[in-house]
Amino acid sequence: MSTKPMPLMTEHNRGLIWAGLKTMTRRVCKQPLLLPTAISVKLGYDEPSGHWFLSDQNGYTYDLGKSRLQAGDEVYLREPVQIQKIGWARGLIEGVYLDDAEWFNVELLKKEWGRLVARKNPYAKTSPLFMYKSLSRTWRKVTRVWVEQLQDISREDAVAEGIIHEVCHHGHKSVCTAGCRPEPEYKFRTLWNSINEKPRPSIINGVIIGYESYPWDDTGKYAKMETYRGLPHVCYFNPYVFCYEFSEIDK
Repeated sequence: MSTKPMPLMTEHNRGLIWAGLKTMTRRVCKQPLLLPTAISVKLGYDEPSGHWFLSDQNGYTYDLGKSRLQAGDEVYLREPVQIQKIGWARGLIEGVYLDDAEWFNVELLKKEWGRLVARKNPYAKTSPLFMYKSLSRTWRKVTRVWVEQLQDISREDAVAEGIIHEVCHHGHKSVCTAGCRPEPEYKFRTLWNSINEKPRPSIINGVIIGYESYPWDDTGKYAKMETYRGLPHVCYFNPYVFCYEFSEIDK
């Protein structure tokens, strides 16, 4: 078991986690560039290395990478903060969580204190990416980790992702015959594409070498090479994803 930051969440998703409505999240795996669509593949896991992989009937394997989180890990939610007061003699800081203006009074760890004093303006707003671990007020335990293709999400898992499943005025909980409410999987698809359909840069040593995107849609191909802003753009359709389920713990 180890302690790690939770994958970055939007303000909306942080609110769902606090309300207990989001107990699951998905992040893209390392995607194999050449995956024959006409050949069936099996999902596998190599326990010694921790890597997930695909294997086909011809004996070829395709690496999906290693999950950053494992079952049993304790994770903390990162959120934006702003420091208002610094007790330079003792390493104490006071400030506010920007999502709800709640006040904090915390003593930083030695390593965190070193990062604070190195900042040009320690009183500036701090993004979730750089929040100090000592400021975390929301903790979860990873209870399950698995890999699947994006479109394999079930209705129950879509709801666990924070999709609020409303009943239409006809009383239907799934697809309404009148089309007045989309089902949770469709709403999750729309949410996923709003974030992951856009090209994101692939950066090596501070240089953008290309772009990648991970749309829900399945066009009959697994990956397609295009050009975006004059650089290679690989579009991975219906990608493989790491799925994380977590439960609430007190800290």
